[in-house]
Amino acid sequence: MAAGFCYIKKHNAWVLENLTQKEHIRGALKAYKKQCFLQIGKLRSSIGWDTIDELLAQYYQWDILTDETLKVKHLKPTGQNYSAGAQFLQGVATYRMRLGLALTLIIGFKMAIMKRKPLLFFDFIKGYFKAKKEEQTYLVDPKQGKFIRDLRWNGIFKKIKLN
Repeated sequence: MAAGFCYIKKHNAWVLENLTQKEHIRGALKAYKKQCFLQIGKLRSSIGWDTIDELLAQYYQWDILTDETLKVKHLKPTGQNYSAGAQFLQGVATYRMRLGLALTLIIGFKMAIMKRKPLLFFDFIKGYFKAKKEEQTYLVDPKQGKFIRDLRWNGIFKKIKLN
């Protein structure tokens, strides 16, 4: 799986939209190797599909490649129009990805801070609990879920060590 990076216009200059780690590939920019695409089960019809596919590619030991020389002009910055519904669905997605409550809280808090929208956190968490209460179907199996949780926790602990 490979892609470049999104750039947004700020003060008449194109700057990197810094919402994700440089190892993460943004949804619309992705290019897949056919075998990888088939092995991950193609794309999920759910918010968060562009995270799930990447995590499953890693689960199946595919490489995730980003190319800093490929600059994509993103005309509408991510999350520019705050939507309680979208944040709610992202909370649902963390449940369906089997991330668990602790990681969901961390992700929701980080998103709220990065987007400077405190209410986003509450909508995010409401989505998680609604999905849990309704016992919505998971998007990954238990082994994939454990891999995803471990990957996320390792990323957090790695960042803490670096700081």
